[in-house]
Amino acid sequence: MKILFIHQNFPGQFKHLASALVQRGHQVTAMPLRAIPPQTWQGVQLRPYQVKRGTTAGVHPWVSDFETKTIRAEACFRAALALKAEGYAPEVIIAHHGWGESLFLKDVWPGARLGLYCEFFYHPQGADVGFDPEFPPKDPGDVCRLRLKNLNNLAHFEIAEAGLSPTHYQASTFPERFRHHIQVTHDGIDTDALAPDPGVELTLTTATGAQLRLSRTDEVVTFVNRNLEPYRGYHRFMRALPELLKRRPQARVLIVGGEDVSYGARPDPAVHGQKTWKHIFIDEVRPHIPASDWARVHFLGKLDYAPFLAVLRLSRVHVYLTYPFVLSWSLLEAMSLGCAIVASDTAPVREAIAHNETGQLVDFFDTAGLVEAIDQLLDDPGELLNQFGFLSEAEASCRQALSLAPKDLRPWVTLANVERERGNHAAAHNHYARLQSQLPDHPVIRRNLLVGQEYDPAISDTERLTAARAWGDWAIARAGGPRPRPALKPLRERPLRLGYVSADLCQHTVGLLLKPVLAAHDPERVTVFAYSAGTLKDWVSQAITASCCATGGEFRDVASLDDPALAQRIQADQIDLLIDLSGHTAGSRLSVFAHRPAPVQVSWLGYFATTGLTEMDAVLLDAWHAPPGTEDQFIEPILPLPAGRFCYQPVPWAPKDLSPPPVAHSARITFGSFNNTAKLNDGVYDLWAQILAAVPDSRLLLKWRTFNDAALRQRVTQAFVARGIAAERIELRGPSFHADLLKEYTELDIALDPFPFTGGLTSCEALWMGVP
Repeated sequence: MKILFIHQNFPGQFKHLASALVQRGHQVTAMPLRAIPPQTWQGVQLRPYQVKRGTTAGVHPWVSDFETKTIRAEACFRAALALKAEGYAPEVIIAHHGWGESLFLKDVWPGARLGLYCEFFYHPQGADVGFDPEFPPKDPGDVCRLRLKNLNNLAHFEIAEAGLSPTHYQASTFPERFRHHIQVTHDGIDTDALAPDPGVELTLTTATGAQLRLSRTDEVVTFVNRNLEPYRGYHRFMRALPELLKRRPQARVLIVGGEDVSYGARPDPAVHGQKTWKHIFIDEVRPHIPASDWARVHFLGKLDYAPFLAVLRLSRVHVYLTYPFVLSWSLLEAMSLGCAIVASDTAPVREAIAHNETGQLVDFFDTAGLVEAIDQLLDDPGELLNQFGFLSEAEASCRQALSLAPKDLRPWVTLANVERERGNHAAAHNHYARLQSQLPDHPVIRRNLLVGQEYDPAISDTERLTAARAWGDWAIARAGGPRPRPALKPLRERPLRLGYVSADLCQHTVGLLLKPVLAAHDPERVTVFAYSAGTLKDWVSQAITASCCATGGEFRDVASLDDPALAQRIQADQIDLLIDLSGHTAGSRLSVFAHRPAPVQVSWLGYFATTGLTEMDAVLLDAWHAPPGTEDQFIEPILPLPAGRFCYQPVPWAPKDLSPPPVAHSARITFGSFNNTAKLNDGVYDLWAQILAAVPDSRLLLKWRTFNDAALRQRVTQAFVARGIAAERIELRGPSFHADLLKEYTELDIALDPFPFTGGLTSCEALWMGVP
């Protein structure tokens, strides 16, 4: 097939797709707007062209953008005519139409099918425009200008067959009449080429002319814009520097970017003269930063790609801030290169960053929160590496920290977490037990010790129950002893007042499963309060908030409240039925239930075992999670939900069409599991190896973030080799965007569930994607 790519900076865009199509035997040509001779790049024929004129002086400012795109479109049109005269006729044209070049190509080749790279559709409100109150639109006519700026989009919609968008948010900005033609698939990055390098070094020349040599042992914070401007949060980052530099006396801040603008308006010369955004905000913060601290801030300007990657490889923490706009490649590159990420909680960043899993999200305008997030990540690099799945690097970081500060217990917490992720549950248990003996009142240590037992097949049911009882006794003693049950007020002529408590009221398993339940609550029968103990607020939080408000209740942020204060807040809200959604998982506020703030208290959804708390009146489970005969493993009565304890609805970006199972075209069964590697153990390996042995030529695909770790990949592969399964039948994959993960289910014929800790949301998603 003859395929033509249109992009002014090719191969800056489409480089992976174009070269992959060449490898599949297609004839691929690209037309970049560049002053270079015709040449071949990785099998792609480059046919460059240039424009011959600029925008008309004095043209109406509302139409100057469209005139510029028309000029580019004409240049591309005439270059295409020359190609056609040589006998070239593409069957498919793939174009980034944002600059207009592809507007007339269907007039050259009417039979070609045109696919558009749909990056952004402009809106006068609700997206980037008006997002930052510091820079409101100055001209009421901007609404008109933006409407005309979409002329290029609208004209392309009339001739294109389909579109491709890198994120769901960017696709959502387009009008509905074309949106359903858009497929969301990110271009991707080469994670093999963009890999961490522990040995990376970089020499900088300081403002005084001195040579500064930096390596991964240095505390480096990076910030990158194409051009330093408010659209990409430059002003917010600069305002964080005084406090950040004060807190981190060893940190070096490397800022990459030019002094022009890429997206927003230039500074008003009537106010700022000829200053650029870069210098405006330097001048603002410089008086608040001592000279010795300012010497640790390095503006590197625009960099070529190789030194740019070296900067990111050095980075301990990379900061990415943006208005709701297009997603930058630099964020994904930084993630692939092993940077810890602090990013703004804005669209479409939320699609790339899962809070506390692949990075930290902070409010775009929260300077203190930004400083705190960076400070915390720099303070505990081992746990950060563990969260990203780099287990070996996390262990090495912790060992180094202990060599410098042997009495610091924090690295031991991370080492325990690392061993759990590896499936070394005996080692993890020993670490946690020793930590609990040293910190007997630390709620996180106690919680982690308890949850770790649920992964370990060597722990008996009796041991689990005993440990849970011990936790419950500790929680009640910590609350001041047993509390009387508050009186339940009659329900005559009033709705039941429900309270849900969780740190995961966001795009997390709990938030996703809770959202449809709250939406179904009848406001005439219940008033709903959500007590959010987490810091992340996203689209799921917004939906939960709306559901609470629809019943006359509220969404309350209680992250800063201790247990007595939270119990008082719940009592003041006169909650009848209080529902724990966390059990002993991360961020749990289960200990507040020991204060007995509500007449009826139950546990549901986020945990599947006993809480160990006698103040809990019931656990809501089902016959699959608590079959008959397991009642003696619970402190609480079990209330079985007949239809199951999960109420699953797919996320908006879940594929709506199912693909045939892969065996239909490969004649080879593919088994798979996308569960946490902490759930893998010898019993799981034994059974799964037997399955693979019983199905000749079958393969196993495992996916989890810890497969970023080479040592773990080798260990898991060797576990199957030792059981007679060839290594080439095992494929191990690291993390990806949620949307891409869901698409990967199309590569599975049958999903396998680990034990004793089985799948939850993972199982629901597999079933939704048609995988039994």
